[in-house]
Amino acid sequence: MALCLTLHRLAFPSRWKDKVQQFGRSSGTLSRIFNSVVIHLAVTFKHLLEWHPRLRSYRRLRSFAKAIKRQSGAGSIWGFVDGTFKPVARPSKNQKSFYSGHKKQHGIGFQGIVTPDGMLSSLIGPYYGKDNDWAMFLRSGVTRRLRRIMNAVPGRRMLYLYGDPAYHNSYGVMAPFDKRNDAVITPEQRAFNARMSSVRISVEHGFGKAYRLWQYTAYKQQQRVGQQPTAAYYIAAVLLANCHTCLEGYNQTSRQFGLQPPTLEEYLQLEQGAADGQEDTA
Repeated sequence: MALCLTLHRLAFPSRWKDKVQQFGRSSGTLSRIFNSVVIHLAVTFKHLLEWHPRLRSYRRLRSFAKAIKRQSGAGSIWGFVDGTFKPVARPSKNQKSFYSGHKKQHGIGFQGIVTPDGMLSSLIGPYYGKDNDWAMFLRSGVTRRLRRIMNAVPGRRMLYLYGDPAYHNSYGVMAPFDKRNDAVITPEQRAFNARMSSVRISVEHGFGKAYRLWQYTAYKQQQRVGQQPTAAYYIAAVLLANCHTCLEGYNQTSRQFGLQPPTLEEYLQLEQGAADGQEDTA
């Protein structure tokens, strides 16, 4: 019942009193059950959401890179990184930290990495709304994780994440060529930008699915920082969206790249494979 209540609540921002007759509990009890479940999901599966054990495998990253190469011609990119801003109701305290001058509203931020199998394979956060995408990346620890994977075996070919112009070319991350510092973009570089722009739309699908399935998280008037576990709502929504992708099988992104998502058992690590969860030494 608790899980059904949670799915029902996340699917649409309805009032608690509308659920009393359906679930046979008082509004206060339903609210406590819902908050307890989303916190449980966020805490229990935090390690899978922040950096899924599949991403520790260099072989797995290479398979992602090969799939992206088939669509874009870029052979060293294994995933797409981006930040998402989640609006919240105006907080009563610490408003400046939650306010985004770019979005012109209050909120919290998350960094996500979408892989070509359609999974949002990494979700790190929350961050204050004032933090931009590059600031979140620097604090996320992704560079440290990538160095551990790439340096585990000498001579490994470097693999990269691809981000929008907000990201700077750095260890493990690549951004489009631009005209900063009066640089001249060659026709080849312009063509590269165009190809990557057409495949990078997958990262939007990754974030969009969580909002599409669980519309409660997009209704900012019911997201009150300091009064509710607002971050846990979104974390649980992404977890459940990934579970839906596993159960659904092929999706828009995975069809584009020709990669099937993991099974639900593989994703939730209910049946751990011999290679997943370990760093490759080959």
